[in-house]
Amino acid sequence: MTFDGRWVLIGYEARPAQARPSETIRVLTYWRAERADASPLIMFAHLLGPDGTLIAQEDRLDVAPETLHPGDEFYRHFV
Repeated sequence: MTFDGRWVLIGYEARPAQARPSETIRVLTYWRAERADASPLIMFAHLLGPDGTLIAQEDRLDVAPETLHPGDEFYRHFV
């Protein structure tokens, strides 16, 4: 999945794949920079319940976009 021709979502994984109430879920997303761009960037993850209710969210990025070059890959870890 490509975002604005700048970023490609290579893949993701959730640990555990299914969780019980009050269990922690860790989500890793894997990305590749497609073109150099120093524009501000924030990545977010929203965990939704079966009815679409927002259960948890995290909005941040630990990589400075201006340091990435085309082809660079990085991952984002959400808890």
